[in-house]
Amino acid sequence: MSVSGNRARFSSVPNIEPFSPLAWWRTRRPSVLLCRQIRGIREALLGTEIHGEYDWNRAILGDPAVAIGIAVKQMSERKITASEVDLSLSAVLACALEGDPASAIVISSALRRRSKCDPPCRHLSLLWLVARL
Repeated sequence: MSVSGNRARFSSVPNIEPFSPLAWWRTRRPSVLLCRQIRGIREALLGTEIHGEYDWNRAILGDPAVAIGIAVKQMSERKITASEVDLSLSAVLACALEGDPASAIVISSALRRRSKCDPPCRHLSLLWLVARL
């Protein structure tokens, strides 16, 4: 990880711990995630940057369309296990917890894709399709 200004830039794949808010989208059931956890997710994201994503701040601060656009782009350009995917889907998770239904669908889709290398994600994917947040 290199530093650019006061924000961390992920130019290599850092190890995001499973208990980090940046891994919650792929490790926690929607029923255990609460609106009060949005702050923790956003605080973790505030120190990050995805190279080339100039609207990243808007995604972090809760613009669902921007967050989804960045996540879809990252998933199409990188492996599902890339740190940039964790970051972008964490921004989408915060939007889902605020009630954005499209964000929940994107998380479900990403989890289904990730289930090929992380089988428990398949069950989480199904839970996001029926989540009532």
